[in-house]
Amino acid sequence: PRDGETSKLTVTLRRSASMDATIYLGTTRIRRIWTDKSMVAGTSTWTWSGKTAAGAYVKPGKYRMVVTARSKYGSTSWTKYVTVQPH
Repeated sequence: PRDGETSKLTVTLRRSASMDATIYLGTTRIRRIWTDKSMVAGTSTWTWSGKTAAGAYVKPGKYRMVVTARSKYGSTSWTKYVTVQPH
């Protein structure tokens, strides 16, 4: 995402859970999206503008979004990738 473009993270939960979501470039954390956020069952979205938490645009590259959901039944983690291309 750049120049008015965005990428959307969509999470659908079957039951309430505590969520963490973070964006990385390699092993460097670029931005925390959710940290131990309580969420109810259903669909939640977050839209990324391609900016760091400080508001600067990120460099072109392949970014990794790591999401973890924790409930009383256990935890699940998954990874999705977003490519930021130069314009």
